[in-house]
Amino acid sequence: MNLRLRLTVCAVALVASSIAYGQSPHYSELANLPFPGGYPATKFVQPLQDEWLFQRAVQVYLWTLPALSVFAMKEGSEQKFGAGYNVLPIFKHRLDAKTLIPHRIRM
Repeated sequence: MNLRLRLTVCAVALVASSIAYGQSPHYSELANLPFPGGYPATKFVQPLQDEWLFQRAVQVYLWTLPALSVFAMKEGSEQKFGAGYNVLPIFKHRLDAKTLIPHRIRM
């Protein structure tokens, strides 16, 4: 193995280990809550519901990112080229993951 590859592997291992050790004990606490009879203890129902609501909100945020991105591209296209069903911007090169399209959303 060359030196550059070895350094990269070491850096990735270091970062991965520091992430694992640096995590909050929050999820460990949730995982170790008592579930007598397969159900959460009464005093732990609210923290579990709060965590469920938080996770649901994060998932909704992640699911809306693609839709918001397409909407922002539509708004930027309308500002630059005009609005209408017959206006279609054509790009010189194919779009890929590195393509940047600057836009402003009207408020």
